[in-house]
Amino acid sequence: MDINQSSPRMPHYRNDHEILGLQILKFLCALLVVQIHFSSGIRSLVLPIAQMAVPIFFIITGYFLPDAYGNIEKERLKKTFFKILKLEIIFTLIYLAYFLLTCLIHPHLFSVITRPQYWLKLLLIGGSGQSGHLWYLMALLQAILIILVAVRMKILKWLYWLIPLGIIMNLMFGNYNFLADNTLPNRLVLSRNVLTTALPCLLIGTLIRYYEYRLPSQSRIMAMAFIGFLGIYIETYILERFFPFKVGEILIFTIPLATAVFIVFLRLTVKGGVGKRLAQYGRVYSMDIYLWHMIVGSVILLLLHRSGVLGTDTIDALIVIISTILFAVLLNRLRLRTHPIKKRRDN
Repeated sequence: MDINQSSPRMPHYRNDHEILGLQILKFLCALLVVQIHFSSGIRSLVLPIAQMAVPIFFIITGYFLPDAYGNIEKERLKKTFFKILKLEIIFTLIYLAYFLLTCLIHPHLFSVITRPQYWLKLLLIGGSGQSGHLWYLMALLQAILIILVAVRMKILKWLYWLIPLGIIMNLMFGNYNFLADNTLPNRLVLSRNVLTTALPCLLIGTLIRYYEYRLPSQSRIMAMAFIGFLGIYIETYILERFFPFKVGEILIFTIPLATAVFIVFLRLTVKGGVGKRLAQYGRVYSMDIYLWHMIVGSVILLLLHRSGVLGTDTIDALIVIISTILFAVLLNRLRLRTHPIKKRRDN
């Protein structure tokens, strides 16, 4: 199918309902992101699969970029761009304010914000230090902008060559840096950006949307996901055993596994109250969990550890997950009071 050709399609969703499976997946991925950033007794076990959470977020966004006719329209891209830009600006300021408050408690940290590298990273990458996870918004913003330019110039189909190139660059600068030059500075930034993660995964999402009627059966996709799970743990073991200087987040099996898991949840039939409740959590709270968990988690854990309630960090991630969900619920209720029209959308 020509990706620039307009033709009627039968997407998995219509204007009158959503894909509940993907909403559940968003919620689960938000929890996995928390697991990446905070300690727990099972962190080493969960971390290999947790690294697929952000790629899945990108794939989900990419899947919804084309309209019902398979076209990626400029107006649709602009709307998405400015929505993300608003979030990026707001949360960059929130985390900057939080960092300045932290500096009042730990004055030696003031030296960090006097470094040009801090501001350069903040403006170009979208996150630094405690706001490092905001790289996701900046990379998404940049990827949408690149796709918009490609659509305007009618060269979108050539952009798809960046999928393998970006993933290879991610691996070479990240976990497989020993195959290239492991003395490069800022290797995590080099392996985690718009070209090496965001754009390839967004484009994978659009390809799934274009060719979903040609995808293998659900049983085959689940078998691929199972192979991906096994492969990612075997790969992790080999790297940690023989190459301990890995710095990246993406493994060879990460993107294939993320793609297979996305398709499984895309086709998932959600029945019963539990599934629909999880889907509601994904729709309403997943973004808040992702954006707020570093502040909420840091404050809660600081209070608990200093008060002596917690003497170990083995359940830190669980505490952050619970506290961030509660915070997201309260924040949503506050929004409903100030914007009652949202209540109909969230119920």
